[in-house]
Amino acid sequence: MRIVIVGDIGHTASFHVGDEAMTLALIEETARAGAEIHWTALSVQPAQTTRTLGLAAAHGLSFRDCSDAAERDGRLAQFDAIIAGPPSDWAHVAPPEWRDALAAIADSDAVVIAGGGNLSRTWPEHVFERAAVARAARRSGKPLALTGQTLGPFFDDRTRDLVREMLADSVFVGLRETHSLTLALELGSPPDRTLLQFDDAIGLEGTEPPAASSLVADRPFIAVTFNRLTDASDGLGIVPRLAAELQSLRRSTGAAIVLVPHVGSLDGTASDDVLFGQALVAASGELRLAPLPSIRDAVWYCQHADIVVSSRYHPIVFAAGAATPSLFISQDHYTLVKGQGALALVGLAPWTLPIDGAAMGGLAPAALELWERREAVRGHLIGATEQVTRSRREHVDAV
Repeated sequence: MRIVIVGDIGHTASFHVGDEAMTLALIEETARAGAEIHWTALSVQPAQTTRTLGLAAAHGLSFRDCSDAAERDGRLAQFDAIIAGPPSDWAHVAPPEWRDALAAIADSDAVVIAGGGNLSRTWPEHVFERAAVARAARRSGKPLALTGQTLGPFFDDRTRDLVREMLADSVFVGLRETHSLTLALELGSPPDRTLLQFDDAIGLEGTEPPAASSLVADRPFIAVTFNRLTDASDGLGIVPRLAAELQSLRRSTGAAIVLVPHVGSLDGTASDDVLFGQALVAASGELRLAPLPSIRDAVWYCQHADIVVSSRYHPIVFAAGAATPSLFISQDHYTLVKGQGALALVGLAPWTLPIDGAAMGGLAPAALELWERREAVRGHLIGATEQVTRSRREHVDAV
């Protein structure tokens, strides 16, 4: 079977562990289920995706360079004109940057839009790209599945209409929080094809990173992930405040605090989470910063930590899959929907803290409480393993 898979993958300047992990996990899970599939991934940089995920890859149907809504709609209209013809002609009449993707869809047996949190007005370029893929699948008569999605929580009229169209076209829709499930049903997703599921990446196995022995030689350790947060307009001074909270946590627990970046540049340039981690280390010499990890490196830290603290979504997912207690730090309604939604699926929604409360003295006490209750929380998570396994099996069978 030949399947085209779409994910937000292939970035090098802003390599995103979680985005890559969802695509990798779905491929591995279907292989474990015994499915023989030849995958072609649509990617920002196909060569990078082939190196990272070991897949054949083609350039995606990109809308990233469109300057505004009118240009996106104009490009989608151009795309619609191309796919109005026979699928066998698409690769011959399309612009060069679309040819490989359209040829792959035309020659496929099915199309999968892999997990993500970008079907929202915040990222219209992703909504348009996935809408174009869905239209090509429908026009060529190929079944379309969506897995592990967060919808919204905010739409404008155009992105709402395009997401509604995708849902109607899909033979399977997997949502990773109850909020997204409710929203999908409100948008008309057929109930018999719409399923609440865990994030695809929850089943990944980790591999010990080369740096682990020096970073966690004096285990126990706490894995901490922060995205690049900036000071609030009221002069919160978030870097020294978070550093002080982590110092306090270290002294109260005796555990090593290991900062694990989730997004950064593959060329070694300090950016995103790496840059923020460096700032935290500079503010407190007691913290340790891991190099930007591979997918399996990142999973390993979450599997072997005593607890995880994260403002990024996927460390919470990796931790849940390994029965590691975790505390999610939310920044806004969107991140709260994702992070608290993931914890709710394993019955731990209360372990969520807003970033302003965390920086203003709440992080250390909340994380210390989790630390002290970690064995009970871990036992609860182990009890949820059967549910996780069953959900993953149903999800893969449905896809």
